[in-house]
Amino acid sequence: MNEGGHSSNGFIRFGSLAVLQGPTTPLLKNGFDNYHLNLKGIWVDFRKLNIPEHCFGRVPGDPDDMEAGFIIDSGTTITVLCVEAYNELTKEVDDRLSEYRAPAMDRFTYCYSNLATAPFITFELENMNYTLTNANAWIDYDDDGAFYCLAIVDTMERLSILGMHQLRRVNVGYNLDTYELSLDTRYGDGCPV
Repeated sequence: MNEGGHSSNGFIRFGSLAVLQGPTTPLLKNGFDNYHLNLKGIWVDFRKLNIPEHCFGRVPGDPDDMEAGFIIDSGTTITVLCVEAYNELTKEVDDRLSEYRAPAMDRFTYCYSNLATAPFITFELENMNYTLTNANAWIDYDDDGAFYCLAIVDTMERLSILGMHQLRRVNVGYNLDTYELSLDTRYGDGCPV
């Protein structure tokens, strides 16, 4: 994988070689090939964002239910949020970093020249809080640390996605026997050996 000109390696383990540890959250199987997560909210530092429930919720009996909610998808590069959640998140982040605002780059609207005061972004999942680090919340856009862009974009769709960039340097474990996902951030450079 090539991130901003840097080569990075990851690895995958199956069966008894898999390392599943840390907090877990239920994987909610839909009829397709995706796994929904029960996202209860998003926090910026110690402030829970005011996001409408329908943004991440699934509605039983709704024929479009499978294309709503919040999924994890290793095939999606960066996190995609419903527009209401994205607007709340970017407003809060921009309020804290506005003095360091840099020009937008490509699809990334919120870019900054300094992350020294960057807030923590936390996804409140069922049974687990998952806090992003600077390494997986931001993209070093120009590859020399001069400015960074928030690696989250918006969508007008009802389906929000936790993308692969936000899982960098995290031991991600899927237990398909118990339908649980573990996200272990204790190993800053990925899965333990």
